[in-house]
Amino acid sequence: MNEQSIAALITFATQHISTNMSLETMTDLAKMLLANKMSFVSVTIPGEGTYRNYVDENGVKTDQLEFDLDEAAAAINELLYGTGTAAATPNP
Repeated sequence: MNEQSIAALITFATQHISTNMSLETMTDLAKMLLANKMSFVSVTIPGEGTYRNYVDENGVKTDQLEFDLDEAAAAINELLYGTGTAAATPNP
């Protein structure tokens, strides 16, 4: 992954997440990771098998996905910090 790809990923991610990390800090961290040839792990959230297609009030299966936000948060917490209780994300 090159620096341009990282910048595009950070720009995309910041539109969809809440964090107290500044854009400058994220960019500096990404540059450090690239300079040290770190590898990245791809993970799907919500995890495989933890979501399903939404079924509407008429019993029709739709293209919308339905998943448990608490379960997704726990999966992210476990990925980042190991097993244990998920901690609430503070408001930035």
